Amino acid sequence: IKTGLIFSQIYNGKNGTNHLNQFIIAEPITKDLNPQYGSIQLLHTRYNDIIAYCEDKILKILTNKDALFNADGNANVTSNTAVLGQAIPYNSNYGISTNPESFADFTYRAYFTDKKNGVVIRHSADGMEEISNYGMKDYFRDTLATISDDYERNAVTRSISGSVSGSSTSFVVVGNQDDIQLGAAVEAVPAGGGSNVSTGSTVTNIVDGGGTLTITISPAFNFNVAGTYTSINFVTYRRGRILGSWDAHQSAYTISLQTSPRTISTSDTTFDTLGYDEQIKGWTSFYSYK
Repeated sequence: IKTGLIFSQIYNGKNGTNHLNQFIIAEPITKDLNPQYGSIQLLHTRYNDIIAYCEDKILKILTNKDALFNADGNANVTSNTAVLGQAIPYNSNYGISTNPESFADFTYRAYFTDKKNGVVIRHSADGMEEISNYGMKDYFRDTLATISDDYERNAVTRSISGSVSGSSTSFVVVGNQDDIQLGAAVEAVPAGGGSNVSTGSTVTNIVDGGGTLTITISPAFNFNVAGTYTSINFVTYRRGRILGSWDAHQSAYTISLQTSPRTISTSDTTFDTLGYDEQIKGWTSFYSYK
């Protein structure tokens, strides 16, 4: 359910009650949000309530209480037995798009990006504010627009060192580990050209030998006659990311805009990392790390 919540029975660590695996359909255990707000990307607790960050809207879901609205639109909060009460949208047009990884919080403040609107938002007790407006409005509007939601195929090719034949779960390739990661799909590249062969295997271990890498795969692949394959493709599918975090040392919201789906490379063309300082209300630094 992209726009709804399902909750279990209670957990209480003090008396050893653990009913997290119980979902009693005879009871009201669901909460549906307006599908026009898009899918729920993130849930965060604040002041004993739940903040739901949807693609196009942010809502506060009351817990163990509900809201009764007067004719003038003001709400009176009342206690009741409902686990999840009224879902109240915040008075803004911001959402977290499809980038929940941009979220970070510190005390009563939360930070996130709205890629669809090209902004960075601070969500505090005073409401929501576009902190990207502090001298960086055009930059964030343009850069966020370049981060794609689509997964891209990324293949890293390495030559086989020596020869490998028969059914094998390991082999040696030449080169470094840059952008080869555990879980990558393995393709065998024929010596005489032609289509690559999907082995149906994935990388389970990598040992760096200084110029060579010993690769372990699972399940085993039958390489047939030695020399049939000269290279290996390591294939992953990745999308751009917007990684947010709170830097406790700098007391700043740090955000890494990774427009290229490379995960290990530190090439300065694949990312921008910035810091926002609350004390001066501004973006103070571009960092060299990813």
